[in-house]
Amino acid sequence: MGIEFSIAMNDNFKNYKDLSSDHYKDVRYEVETHKIIFQHAAIAILILKDDIIIDSNTKAEELFGYSWDRLNGHSLSEFSPIYQPDGVFSTEKIKKIVGESKPFTGPLEYEWVHERSDGSQFIANVSVNTFHLFNEQFIVQFLTDITDYKKNIAELNIYRSDLESLVAERNEKLIELNQKLSLTVEELNVTNLELRLSNSELNKTLKDLNREVNIRKELHDLLVLNQEKFKSFIDQSVEGISIIDTNYNVVEWNKSLSEITGLSYDSAINRKVYDLEFEFLHPNKKTPEAYKKIKDTTKKYINSIDKQGLRVIEGEIYLPSGEVKYVSSTLFPIQLSKSYLVGRLTRDITKLKNTERELKEYQENLEDLVAEKTNELSKLYGRYIEIFNI
Repeated sequence: MGIEFSIAMNDNFKNYKDLSSDHYKDVRYEVETHKIIFQHAAIAILILKDDIIIDSNTKAEELFGYSWDRLNGHSLSEFSPIYQPDGVFSTEKIKKIVGESKPFTGPLEYEWVHERSDGSQFIANVSVNTFHLFNEQFIVQFLTDITDYKKNIAELNIYRSDLESLVAERNEKLIELNQKLSLTVEELNVTNLELRLSNSELNKTLKDLNREVNIRKELHDLLVLNQEKFKSFIDQSVEGISIIDTNYNVVEWNKSLSEITGLSYDSAINRKVYDLEFEFLHPNKKTPEAYKKIKDTTKKYINSIDKQGLRVIEGEIYLPSGEVKYVSSTLFPIQLSKSYLVGRLTRDITKLKNTERELKEYQENLEDLVAEKTNELSKLYGRYIEIFNI
């Protein structure tokens, strides 16, 4: 723990030497144990008095890039940009957060932008709690760097925008070529009517026919080229991508999605999407009622796809291998010239969910441990008062 914090602890423990050496050793052992747990925790931890850092662990030093001496005794605002993303001064937001912790009514969680020693910034998910020691309130913060997670969300939106742009570009080219083709057909009809009047007109008609063939060939080549570009974009994406038509059939299933789900392209393509959703359920949940619910919900969504917006779904899936994963899927409509498709971007967030669960368990255990030790210290202090009649 920090120098000031440790001194406060030691000043209250030193008189226990007068009780017995065994009691004193037990208390010191518990203090040292807590210090080791605190320093070697797998998550960055800051202990504050109001908005001043009075202690930090090794993980916090690594996260901020500052030594213990540089962090402690300073305000959180010194390690934050002037403004937070919402435009509010960091100093004002810190005061508000500290104020919400007095009196403390329950855990508080928020996101905060911090600055490292090299000037780079990172986004932290901050879980806040408080504890009381010797009639003083302290604030403990648990920080998790979620910069990469936020970056992945932004990239997902870019992928979606690029996909829509690619589809829109292909549609525009197809419409343009169809217009050219329609014009050619009209000219051909006129030429056929005039064919009986003149051999010269026949030559003209043959030229027009050749022009139509060339346009059709250009159309075919362009369609093949666009299809290859579209397919390459999907296959090279690190995100799991699937596309469903309005008949509920899976028409695209890329390599990343096969790696996430364990289901190959050949096993997924042209199947009903609600059949695949049912297949990923836990065996104990595969009931006729569950199948009907999935089918009805899927049909309702796709049947009204022209009115749907971006939709994010998270949940567990059970792979054919027996492995369990937690995935996040983003569904969005893809508008074509005369119809719609449904795009779905899937990301494996198993590690993130495990980390969140471990963080929650660690926080709960730490709170229980602090409460237990605080109670024990109160009892020992009461015994000391009773023995020496202070």
